Amino acid sequence: MVTDAGGQAKDPVSFSHPLAGRVVYDSLPAADRRALHARCAKQSPPRESSREQAEAWLVPHAARSGEPALRREALRPALHAALAAAGRGESTRAAALYET
Repeated sequence: MVTDAGGQAKDPVSFSHPLAGRVVYDSLPAADRRALHARCAKQSPPRESSREQAEAWLVPHAARSGEPALRREALRPALHAALAAAGRGESTRAAALYET
């Protein structure tokens, strides 16, 4: 059910089916989810990540961490990523980033 993506995927660990990942995520208590998001937001993305990939990693985790300092830290990267997405015509992605 859980696969090691070996650095080839967006996330180092992924689920064999998105629904499986959703079930596991939803089964975690909210406090545990926030703590895991905070931990992820504090980790560095892989070295070979572009700025946009690094922002894509940081922003959702910081937004869901429940930590005001992490959320503030992610504001500038969220804006940069939103502008880049809008420039590529990815309006849904840009809107989601603007909302963080």
